[in-house]
Amino acid sequence: MKKLTLGTQIRLIFSVVVIGILLCSTTFNIVDIIFDTIEVASNTSVNEAQIAANELKASLVERTSLIEGLAIQFSGGLERGSITNEALQGYLSTQTNSRTNINEMYFGNTNNELISSSGWSPDASYDVISRDWYVGAINTSGIYITAPYVDAMSGEATITLSKKVLSSTNEVLGVLAIDVYLDEIRDSLIGVSNSSEGYVFMIMDDGTVVAHPFEEYMPKLNSNMNLVEINDSYSAMLTLADGAVIKIENGHGDDYYSSVRSIEDTPFKVVANYPASEVRVNIFEEVWTCIILLTVGFLVVWLVIVIVIKKFIAPLEDVVKALDEIKNGNLNVQTAHIQMPNKEITNLVNSLQVVSSTM
Repeated sequence: MKKLTLGTQIRLIFSVVVIGILLCSTTFNIVDIIFDTIEVASNTSVNEAQIAANELKASLVERTSLIEGLAIQFSGGLERGSITNEALQGYLSTQTNSRTNINEMYFGNTNNELISSSGWSPDASYDVISRDWYVGAINTSGIYITAPYVDAMSGEATITLSKKVLSSTNEVLGVLAIDVYLDEIRDSLIGVSNSSEGYVFMIMDDGTVVAHPFEEYMPKLNSNMNLVEINDSYSAMLTLADGAVIKIENGHGDDYYSSVRSIEDTPFKVVANYPASEVRVNIFEEVWTCIILLTVGFLVVWLVIVIVIKKFIAPLEDVVKALDEIKNGNLNVQTAHIQMPNKEITNLVNSLQVVSSTM
């Protein structure tokens, strides 16, 4: 069996060792990249849900504070009869026109009359005291928030914040309400996500969709979409703890890392979806970078090995060739071409010259 030269053996051994080290290092890096990229996606989803929940909470608090203050302010005048329907309509109109975040305000009294800031008057079939915003407020001590519905007044998909107005003897004088158009909520949520394919939407605790960037999921007349109807994988979202992240598939078949955040003191939650496709793209790019670095690293190491062998091992091979010539009877060997990069090889070449000259 033909034996390999020392240079070849060194190249093979060092190549195998270096490739093993680089492969192990690259494998660990790729695993870290996968987990880190998924963690970034999860954290982004959690943070976007928190940001959206905070923004919506602030917006709702501003409206609930207004309605609570007005309910107290109106109660005395309504009880005494000093606030007429015309005066109340004018005051509600002034409040609405002076605030950019108020769409419509109205008051329904126990006489089944509706006084709105816009001056809208419903037809005879409109039963004020049976409306959800009215009945809910009557049965609630604080602010009542309706499920999404299409408003008869504006034709807009809406939620309503309402509060009952009580007399000094705790008798119901009526209900004061503020409409919040869902298109405005949707627009505010669209600006939260930093991902081109990610999105944030709002649901109720039972999964009813309140505001969604996809028009087909927005509330319609007598029809609200539920998360479970969009995709069964969303069912786990209804019991998911705030800040937790799960991987779901939306109604279009795309995978997302999703997080949920409850809006405090409301029946609403915010869901933030970060696209798994972006995670895969980022991982793919990082893996290719690792492969390129692995290849470059191997080539650099291989080049270093070649240079080292040429400089330090090749002279030894030249000495071996010269000794082979002496063994074969050629005593006039030439050593001038042999490089002597260090003391040991210099001594070896000198010894070869002595052997050649004395034999």
